[in-house]
Amino acid sequence: MYIILIRHHCFIEAQPNVSVSVSWLHQNILNFFPSILLQNIIAIIVLWIQSIFINTIASTHKLGRETTLFAGLFYVLFISLSKESLALSPVLLANFFLMIGIFNIVESTKQVDIRHYLFNSGLFLTIAGLIYPPYLFTILFGFIGFYAMKPLKSFGNIQYLAGVSASYILVFGIQYLVSGTTQHNFAFQFIQLSFLKNTITFQLVILISVYIVILIFVFLQYTDLMSKKSILTRKKIELFYVLMLFYGIAALLFYNNDSMGMLTMALPLGIIFGLRISEFKSVTTSEIIHLLLLACLIFIQYNILIF
Repeated sequence: MYIILIRHHCFIEAQPNVSVSVSWLHQNILNFFPSILLQNIIAIIVLWIQSIFINTIASTHKLGRETTLFAGLFYVLFISLSKESLALSPVLLANFFLMIGIFNIVESTKQVDIRHYLFNSGLFLTIAGLIYPPYLFTILFGFIGFYAMKPLKSFGNIQYLAGVSASYILVFGIQYLVSGTTQHNFAFQFIQLSFLKNTITFQLVILISVYIVILIFVFLQYTDLMSKKSILTRKKIELFYVLMLFYGIAALLFYNNDSMGMLTMALPLGIIFGLRISEFKSVTTSEIIHLLLLACLIFIQYNILIF
């Protein structure tokens, strides 16, 4: 119900996908559901599943001192800040597979034999990149994540790359069967220094400002967030800081005519921000921050601050 309230604007004005970084895979998913309203409803369902998945990871791996739903809640808020994000966007779909890839990385710390985790992570992280090309950076992130958790042997590298290769074979195989071609818009064609080419609207300025304030808060809270936690838990949280670094680079390099570049930060920001807010001793402070973000969401979605 909370997600429906947050994204209710799509029922007033159905939001089509407007991202320029539309891959073959994402475009065919949209074609399979031609109704824009249906796409928006599916986006709500996908987001609901993602929020459950995030909260499960946070609670199972004890990333916070308290078990709360804040990590999933703030992800829902951050990924819904702009009208463009209400659509069945490539970022939203790619995040689903990205979460599965990250889950396999953190879950590998509980096992001795991690071969299937390596393969699964490579598979799902690459599928995320094939849906939203800037996410192909996460293939390298997967390597870094596994090495941060525990040293990999040479066979582990091969297992991970096998998962990466399998995703290409799977997607390109389906593409060939459907359209008789294996053409794909690789990420590199989008490298056009987006911060020099994007049309900056007042609405986008507000969105960027909100994200910058949250980014500053998250980095300033790094020491407090890491205190009184085990070394392994710190490594898991640091994964999301590394992910923010990757997405920050991608947001600058990959051209977008909308807010998709900023919304890539929603996943790591939402999780880290939610974990830190959940550790506040004052419940009132947490709720005030929540209400302020809700106000920003209403301002941006309804263009209240546009003159």
